[in-house]
Amino acid sequence: MKRVIISLFVILLLLLGIGYIAISSIQIKRDSLENTRAIEEILRESHEKTAVSAIYRFETTWMSLDAYRNPEVQARVATGPFLEQMRFKQEVGSFNTLEYWQVTKAVTITSVSVYEFTPTKFRTGACVNRNMDRVTPQGVFLESVTHQGVCIIYVFIWEQNNWMLAGAFNTTMRDTAARDWHQLPDWLKEIIGELPSNLP
Repeated sequence: MKRVIISLFVILLLLLGIGYIAISSIQIKRDSLENTRAIEEILRESHEKTAVSAIYRFETTWMSLDAYRNPEVQARVATGPFLEQMRFKQEVGSFNTLEYWQVTKAVTITSVSVYEFTPTKFRTGACVNRNMDRVTPQGVFLESVTHQGVCIIYVFIWEQNNWMLAGAFNTTMRDTAARDWHQLPDWLKEIIGELPSNLP
């Protein structure tokens, strides 16, 4: 009888030990999952901050008064075929003969989604409000223009110790975005990549 009781006691201890190990294992998995989610959230926030900073830097420089006066300024924020194709080209016509320049006064980024992020490249979508001024080539203010709300997919690459714009695609008109993407030149289509399901 004593042997039976001892055996049952040993079995009970074993069961309790197995139960404890199982519960501990579940708790470890839960903790690990929570830690993973926390890390993912920290990375997401970090990537979004980087995207906002890069977009703001580009938007406030690309059509700035300085860029009109010296188009080389645009090379500080963009690179590659995009810069060569889209930059202000004084040889095409003198900006000084224009009645006015439409200059970026202020930029507000209202939403941002990071689709891809690596140490050397990231793709993001954002909606931006641009407040513009019309200024003469002599720098005389004429009027403010109602803000322009646009949604754009931006692709940045790490170059010259800065995030430089490699390509951008306007998705403000969502209904025609897919059609417009197919009409892009091949070089830009390759940079932008396939359109994400959640357009900015």
